[in-house]
Amino acid sequence: MKKNYDKMLKMPIPKLILILSIPAIISNLISNIYNLVDTYFVGELGVSQSGAIGILFTLMAILQAIAFMFGQGAGTNISRRLAEKDEESASSFASIAIFFCLLIGTLFTIFGLIFLEPFMRLLGSTNTILPYAKQYGSMILLSAPAIMTSLAINNIFRYEGKTYLGMIGLVVGAILNMAFDPLFIFVFNWGVIGAGLSTALSQYVSLIILLILMKKESVCKVSMHYVFKNKHQILIVIKNGFPSFIRQGLNSVSSGVLNAVAGHYGDDCVSAISICSRLQGFMFSVGLGIGQGFQPVSSFNYQKREYKRLKDTFNFTLFTSFGIFFVFAIISFIFSRQIVDIFIDSENVVNIGSKTLCFLCIGLCFLPISVTTNMLYQSTGKSFIASLLASLRGGLCLLPYILILPLYFGIGGVQVSNCLGDITASLISFPFIFIYFKNVKKEFELKTNMDVK
Repeated sequence: MKKNYDKMLKMPIPKLILILSIPAIISNLISNIYNLVDTYFVGELGVSQSGAIGILFTLMAILQAIAFMFGQGAGTNISRRLAEKDEESASSFASIAIFFCLLIGTLFTIFGLIFLEPFMRLLGSTNTILPYAKQYGSMILLSAPAIMTSLAINNIFRYEGKTYLGMIGLVVGAILNMAFDPLFIFVFNWGVIGAGLSTALSQYVSLIILLILMKKESVCKVSMHYVFKNKHQILIVIKNGFPSFIRQGLNSVSSGVLNAVAGHYGDDCVSAISICSRLQGFMFSVGLGIGQGFQPVSSFNYQKREYKRLKDTFNFTLFTSFGIFFVFAIISFIFSRQIVDIFIDSENVVNIGSKTLCFLCIGLCFLPISVTTNMLYQSTGKSFIASLLASLRGGLCLLPYILILPLYFGIGGVQVSNCLGDITASLISFPFIFIYFKNVKKEFELKTNMDVK
């Protein structure tokens, strides 16, 4: 405990962020590899099958939205309680996150399977994609408790400053998924349902490993005793995690709307948008990992009123993310056609997808501003502004583009929507950086003066 405490307050910022970020980056990449592996192998089966994977990407995002709400909502408080050396309160927040993710994931399984067909149509499935979406979707719904609970545990480890532990469970699951996919899809000839079964089994293996690591390595002790001991803490978790829910939830809504709009231009368009969304998620996961390494450090140092260290942490994270996203964007822009061609053997899908990917790369260069600023507000308990900023990228700035641009520019409007949403969200977020540090400096000075008195 003391070693971790000193690390958060004394270790040089670049070294600390990288130590915490690298396992987070690997974890995020692995989570996206789950999706890319399925996209690759299912793409070999046909365009409609590939489109089904894209439809279910929206469901995965919904599950992630709820899991991140509880995981990050608890994590922010865990980090701040550990800064005060209050392990019991930290354990209480961890228990709340795990219990509610397991409960809600189970409810998704039950009701999702009961209303499977209308649910798949709601997510944007066309008549030709629907049979495959139902097959893959049933497997994803069965794995919902594992997906959500694993994400909660991963966030707990991250805010404890032990991101490497969450990485271990995900690495094993990803390796299994990559091994099972070709076996189930082609050798056993199970097709799309084989891809879903591979993902489901891998997720449950990851969960078992994470639960074992949680019991052995975590500072937090998980118990039902803590869940309803202080009901006010449940509200605190939801409040602090609400920006994550908005961010991920609106991404889910936007993804579903985008699939529905793309569906008007045929399965080729849905498949192309699906592939590009997965590729964007893969690139985004690296920069996001840097931000996830930043969050526990910002929470900890905010609680200890270390203004300079908090500001240095933000600046390092912002500029490092810029560098990473820029490199990804340049490479993906230049080789957009070749990259999309890896995932599907269809000239029309590649034509649509390569242009879409070029636009996504432009928007990618602006993402560090909106994402890092949002994380700064959320990790330090500024829930209202964090929620406002979280609503921009996937919702307030994106949905109007998705709904309006195709009316005037057809399929081109679908392709450019995400790019314009990212740029607009970042331009709106930029002034909030200066507002934050101006207000926090005054807040710290006021608290210091009160302590002296």
